[in-house]
Amino acid sequence: MFFFLRLPYSGIEVDVPLIGPRYNMAAGLPDMGIVPDVVVAPLLLDLACGTDAKMAAVRRLLQQYPSGRNKRR
Repeated sequence: MFFFLRLPYSGIEVDVPLIGPRYNMAAGLPDMGIVPDVVVAPLLLDLACGTDAKMAAVRRLLQQYPSGRNKRR
């Protein structure tokens, strides 16, 4: 089972498996999603002001790495 996502402007398609691989089940690992590199939790004030906390975090990261390359890797 897969979730298919097509981005409207770029046309890029992403296929996300909804069920983990068999080796995870055999190893007894919990069924969980991917943990992002940067976790952003919107505050109540963000919601009240209509601020997109996740987009603000992306903009901060882009300013930190203007060449578009992630320096951590």
